[in-house]
Amino acid sequence: MNVAYVAMKTPASLCLILCVAANILFQQGVAAAEPARDRVTIVILDQSGSMGLAGVSDGTDPEGLRCSAIRLLADLGTTSDTLGLIRLSSQDSTNVGIADVLLPPQRMGNREASQRFKDKVDCLNPQNYTPMADSLRKAYEQLAAVEQERGSKSFEGRVLLLTDGEPAPDPTTQIAEIDQILPTFASKSWPVSTIGLRLSQTPMAIELLQKIAVETKGTLYGDVEQPLELQNIFVEFFAQQTGRSFLPGSYADLSPYGEFAVNVADYATHIDILVAKGVPEAAISLQRPDLSEVSEQGQGVQIFGDPYYAVFSITDPMPGRWSVHTNQDTPAIVNMLVDSSLSVRLENGSAIRASNQPLILIARFYNKDLNGDIHPVSIQNAAVTAIITVQGLSSTIQLHDDGQSPDQVANDGLYSGIVMPGLDANDTHPVTASVSISAQSGDARYTDQTTIQLVAVPQVVLDEDTVRLAPESQIDVPLHLQIGKQQIDIGSWSLKVRQLVAGTMQPLDVRLHPNRFVVTLVRQPDEQQPYNISVDLIGINHNDGLEWLGQTMALRVVFVPTLKLYYEGVDTVPVGRPITLTAALLKSFNQAVPGEPLRLTVEHNDKPTQVITSVQAIDQGHFSYTFSPPEPGRYRFTLLPPADQALDPQVREITVAALPEVRWQTSVSTDDSLLAYPAQWIWLDQLRRIPLLGWLLTLPLGSYQSEPTQLGGTVVREGQPYSGTATLALLRPDGTTVLSDPVAGGSIAARWQIPPGDYQLSLTIPDAFPPGVQCCQTSTRLHVIGADPPLDQRIAACLILWLEALPLLGLRWLTSPRPKHGDKLFITVHTGPQPTDLAKEQTRFMGFLRPRRINLTPSFQRRGGTKAGWPKSGVVHMTREGITFEREPVPPKDTMIKGHRMRYEPSKPPKRSPSPPSPRTSHRRHSRPTPQPGLWRQIHDWLTAARRGPSKPTGKSSAQRYRRK
Repeated sequence: MNVAYVAMKTPASLCLILCVAANILFQQGVAAAEPARDRVTIVILDQSGSMGLAGVSDGTDPEGLRCSAIRLLADLGTTSDTLGLIRLSSQDSTNVGIADVLLPPQRMGNREASQRFKDKVDCLNPQNYTPMADSLRKAYEQLAAVEQERGSKSFEGRVLLLTDGEPAPDPTTQIAEIDQILPTFASKSWPVSTIGLRLSQTPMAIELLQKIAVETKGTLYGDVEQPLELQNIFVEFFAQQTGRSFLPGSYADLSPYGEFAVNVADYATHIDILVAKGVPEAAISLQRPDLSEVSEQGQGVQIFGDPYYAVFSITDPMPGRWSVHTNQDTPAIVNMLVDSSLSVRLENGSAIRASNQPLILIARFYNKDLNGDIHPVSIQNAAVTAIITVQGLSSTIQLHDDGQSPDQVANDGLYSGIVMPGLDANDTHPVTASVSISAQSGDARYTDQTTIQLVAVPQVVLDEDTVRLAPESQIDVPLHLQIGKQQIDIGSWSLKVRQLVAGTMQPLDVRLHPNRFVVTLVRQPDEQQPYNISVDLIGINHNDGLEWLGQTMALRVVFVPTLKLYYEGVDTVPVGRPITLTAALLKSFNQAVPGEPLRLTVEHNDKPTQVITSVQAIDQGHFSYTFSPPEPGRYRFTLLPPADQALDPQVREITVAALPEVRWQTSVSTDDSLLAYPAQWIWLDQLRRIPLLGWLLTLPLGSYQSEPTQLGGTVVREGQPYSGTATLALLRPDGTTVLSDPVAGGSIAARWQIPPGDYQLSLTIPDAFPPGVQCCQTSTRLHVIGADPPLDQRIAACLILWLEALPLLGLRWLTSPRPKHGDKLFITVHTGPQPTDLAKEQTRFMGFLRPRRINLTPSFQRRGGTKAGWPKSGVVHMTREGITFEREPVPPKDTMIKGHRMRYEPSKPPKRSPSPPSPRTSHRRHSRPTPQPGLWRQIHDWLTAARRGPSKPTGKSSAQRYRRK
């Protein structure tokens, strides 16, 4: 419950004495409260693709204001707050049902922890689907881990879920999983509070959030239309968990020449002024009543913020009129949190109340002592006002402590008032009501803010005002629960029934049937006298706290037989779906008259009436009739009475609608399968996967792409395009889903990369019929045959690849290391170390075409082979550092390699003696340098030497030979 703020001019010590005295006088002290427990909150943030990318207007929250509201929790958090973060979106397009834990629960209370949490909150790149079931499962696992680490008594666990839509993909399966998860939260008393963002067009999502909040005892904050208003919700959530007073703000347009006033009374011990702004560039400042500007250099002041909000946290604030300013125009919402010792509280703020009954509000004052314990106090003659807001409409009522209804005792400190929520009595959807309590006592003002869940309580109704029974039969009367014209499930309600017998109310036994209560009435001596009963309806399970007492009704009992025609299905069914009806001639509510089957006829539009012959006896007197409608239309079923009974026929009309039909558009189509021929470049696709090199090689081949399988078609119903939604899925033969896409507006268009094989195409249309009818799903076989591209295109692609590869291969060949004349490999044989000229051996048998590799096996065989101690075979590879023999490096000293002692001796450059200076140039300071041969001359010399093989050194360099020529 929120703690209100108060302005007291009385000194703090005197106020404490008065409060203690009041507790003694009125004997209303309570036991010391338990030590405050830590608050562990798991935030589930919707980051699905529907939220919209930053800067793109198409989306629910393109500016990412939801992230600013969540970051505010980290800035406000204390050492008693622990926050965890789960991203409500799939990690990628393959793991569509997996949510992402961005941050396990972390304790707040310092700048480093809050900044670590805020860094994980990212709204710039929403993508993929909404795995709501898995996010709730992971939230439960996070809280369970904290419980295992700290113990269940050390913390209060809770979850805050923010979303803008229903679960996706496969919402039906996810909702079924959520139904299984919610009881686990309820069993641990871990409430799940929910916030909707722009859900006005998705009622299914609103109902799901209501169910999650109600079944876990959480708070349903409703649907927020403007993302800037999310700050109000998150601040209210924080205030409710911490017991602080929350003063909600509303939209205001701030300008550089204006201000927004905030009044702070002299009772406040700490305030937080929170400004949500719509323009990130707007700079927000705050002035005290003495016109000094608040800065972080001030004692007891903290300022923190975000592009979309600014927070001023101030201890021992100066009472008076504070003002908020901006340097440029911006829409803003200014909220305030206040701490004080005195508070007002809404006493009966239960989580769920009746929406179609008068709502009684009771408030009283509480005081916090020096130990932090809260005690009720009786403050008289206070002006207490309650404002209840339901669906945007507000009502103001005065609460009184004068003993007048609805207040029970005058001057007992309980202020009471009554208000009618003013909702539609036939609406079955839960509604959230916001209640603000404002109390004025002297110059002190107190406030409280809470939310109440309003749920319509059903009315107990009879099937008929007159019950027709056989003589001497038991008077069994069925009682239904109904809101408006809609029948309500009885699973969450209990009933107490009393009958007026001889002037006194006598209790009756209540029996449960699948969808009704049944009571047996006491027979009246006078058959003309009406039967008067009084009913108390009391909620159980998730409706605990709801009741409707003293519902009265009267009925007459006539002891004659009656016809009954039962139908448990919906009024609109698919064509071809069997329709089952049950008929009986009853002498009481559940006792049938035994006999032959009754006649049931069916009439389709203007066609002749026919008798249904598919009849099966259920028990004595009850019969089941089955009829399969062959075509769409309106069917009228008429149950005729027996020939000896003058009873009125019973009539039931059922509409039969046509099934949606899929018309595929493909190149080849048969009666029961589809055939597709997508072009494939398997070898080119594999080449592109090589990192960097594959992209460079295939850069000119961008036009050669595998063409995906194209599937198209339309969904029609009775010759007209189907306007609903559907899901197209590709299934393997074992039933596993490969791909899935939504279909809207009856037009099917999919471009999928499908490997060749046999598949099943499934189209699920869930909304073709009213709820309760599982329809429809159609499937067809799909055979995918990978067609090779045209021959001319494959040849062109190969030529382009070779034109790219040849320069690379040539460059590698030119830059490969080669042996020099004089490079020798010494191998110790029986006769001692024997040299092998590597350059000479390379030139044999065109070995120069492979400059790195030198095969020495022929040389070993020529020299005697293994008999002379030579290796059986061997290959030498040239490297930048030297040579390797059979992939093992050969050092310049004798070493055992592959069982043979060997060493590598590279050629040594010849030593040149300096030539005497020429007489012609002796008088100059520097001699002219020796000309060097050009690049092409060097290449020519190298190729010539490679063809001729090794030659004896002449002692002349190529430069000298070139100069001589």
